[in-house]
Amino acid sequence: MYAESSKWCFVPNCGNTSINAPNKVFVTLPSSYERMSKLTKLSQEKNAKVVYSQTMSFQLNPTAPQISYRQYLRERYGPETIQNFKKLEVLSTKYAQSANSLTFLHKCREQNLIPRGLRLKTTIQSEKANRIIRRAEESLVREQIQFHRRNKVMLNTNINTVNNIIWNTVNEVDFNRINNCVDNSYNRSYITIKRSQTNKFKSLVREKQEKELNQINNNQSFINRTVINLSSKMLNTSQKLILSKGLNFALTPKDVPTLDIITSIEETCQKLSEDVSNEFRIRSKMILEKPLKIKSNISKEEMLALKELKNDKDIKILPADKGNATVIMNTGDYNSKISNLITEVSFDVVSLFTNVPVDKTLSIVRNKLENDNNLKDRTKLNVSAFMELLTLCIKTTYFQLENDFYQQDFGMAMGSSLSPIMSNIFMEHFEETYVKSYINKPKIWWRYVDDVFSIWPHGQDNLTDFLNFLNNIEPTIKFTLELEENNKLPFLDVMISKNTEINSNFQTNVYRKKTNTNRYLNFNSNHHLSIKKGVIKSLYDRAKLVSSNVNFFNQEKDHIKNILKENAYPINLVDRAFLQIENPSHNNQQRQNPVANMTIPYIPGISEKLKKLGNNFNIRTAFKTNNTLRSILTHTKPINKEQNEKNCIYQIPCQCGKHYIGETSRPLDVRIKEHKNYVRNYQVDRSNLAQHVWDNHHQINWKEASIIQKRTEFWKEKIKRKCMHPIEW
Repeated sequence: MYAESSKWCFVPNCGNTSINAPNKVFVTLPSSYERMSKLTKLSQEKNAKVVYSQTMSFQLNPTAPQISYRQYLRERYGPETIQNFKKLEVLSTKYAQSANSLTFLHKCREQNLIPRGLRLKTTIQSEKANRIIRRAEESLVREQIQFHRRNKVMLNTNINTVNNIIWNTVNEVDFNRINNCVDNSYNRSYITIKRSQTNKFKSLVREKQEKELNQINNNQSFINRTVINLSSKMLNTSQKLILSKGLNFALTPKDVPTLDIITSIEETCQKLSEDVSNEFRIRSKMILEKPLKIKSNISKEEMLALKELKNDKDIKILPADKGNATVIMNTGDYNSKISNLITEVSFDVVSLFTNVPVDKTLSIVRNKLENDNNLKDRTKLNVSAFMELLTLCIKTTYFQLENDFYQQDFGMAMGSSLSPIMSNIFMEHFEETYVKSYINKPKIWWRYVDDVFSIWPHGQDNLTDFLNFLNNIEPTIKFTLELEENNKLPFLDVMISKNTEINSNFQTNVYRKKTNTNRYLNFNSNHHLSIKKGVIKSLYDRAKLVSSNVNFFNQEKDHIKNILKENAYPINLVDRAFLQIENPSHNNQQRQNPVANMTIPYIPGISEKLKKLGNNFNIRTAFKTNNTLRSILTHTKPINKEQNEKNCIYQIPCQCGKHYIGETSRPLDVRIKEHKNYVRNYQVDRSNLAQHVWDNHHQINWKEASIIQKRTEFWKEKIKRKCMHPIEW
């Protein structure tokens, strides 16, 4: 006899006979005391013995042999209950399988992995066929994810249905015990399947890593050209891969910068009529409200490598001076080299900008202005005022190293927009005064900034004399000489060669210096496709312009395809771009002048829609990308970490002792840049700070900007900001 809960099944003591006794007695016992007394009485009447079980229930234990729980259920409730029991176990196992498969597929999709069972094969070996196969495989992964989602819902419904049937058939204790059995079966299946799926996923990851390693080995020459490690740090595979993409490689943001986009939209709406701006806002809002999951354009291993490189304070990551390579140096070596350049001022003798005599160049400019009869038609400034401003711009050059500031006391500043103009003015004066007045003049003298192509018809000895003459004019201006070799001479990015078959005829093709790395904007960078097509077009146009014959042009086209392939460009895209350039579509529709310009962050899937919307309103849209490897890894200037904080109330001090108080939800340095632009562009209607500067001719201490209060709740901080109003302009 089994005694469970309030239902009791009495089985008489039948010795060695079967448990299938025909006379079963069911009684309902309302309390434990009554249950005990009635059970004892029944046991005496039916010749059975009372035993206290471990499950805190009573059993009338006959001398018959023990039976399994399933046999008990069959005898007590019939074969249908056993069938439902088995069905519930099967459904739970299937649910475990589906749940694990869904997790496995999600992980595969996140890592761009295709399970082996979903891979497709084709006998067609081409880039386009591989791309079609890849898209089909990704579609199969998505379909399987949807299938298992639907399957889980269906299995859950069936499990509930079978559970309800069992609930209506058995008592509560048996129902709980059945569910415990099913749960145990589910857990065993889940763990077993999870272990199998985990091993499969790890195998796919290893396979991917092996492919990446093979890719590195195949592109080892490209990595060696583009990543120059001068430090003592050993770079791992992922670190080399991320650095080989180039410092202009832009990462996709983790979240959509909605606030920045809205700010740009609102700025644009100010230039539109009220009706048009309202419609543009509403339609833009509809685009921004649609959920979008941004997919990262680098792997998790590369992301981890990027964080490690960023946090490593023992190295400096910098762009090479030439060739677009990435250089890694020990921080100590970098600081030492910079200190030597500052303390032992040593310039490259052929470096033009830093060797141009500033005072002499200013004197040349003054003479030109004084002899310009049309100067009054172009500017209201007199010569003295013009020269005072020009001198101020040229001579107030400084740079910062760590916490020290340095003034450049000779030559033009590298990176200044005035440097190439002033250098060119000086060189034009130099050529007019000395080159054209020399006894033996060059037949040809073509100069571009600091490179000169010349044809000298007066012999080698006279050429040496001419070079010495030029180098003795100015102490800091020196020329070097490169003669033709094998009838070839490079000039800028052109290789000029003599055609020996046709006398006095030159041939030209594209020339690349030894420092050239053939690295361009990586195709996977977070830039709009038009930028990447622009890279292809610029290389094609240079090949077309420089190549003097068809053979040179075709060779250069093949070379462009190879180097773009190294930079992850699909070959079919390159081919299509070539065709579009060679066969342009003629659009006779005249473009209207845009009513407004809008610049927004580039977010794949959103920015294109906003650009298309802007076209409907005759708004010209441009994209910007800020999250580059250069901004993440290259830090040669001291960083004011406080100015990177978001959601704050801040103050910006002026030389007069007053402070501008403001609040921002964006990084403080971004807001400060906006204030600088307002001041620079006389946008006094946009900023009280700009109004104060222009009204009083004061200087702002931008570096001293600081945070007064971190903002936690918007409206409370608004009140705080208003409370500070007495010290605000």
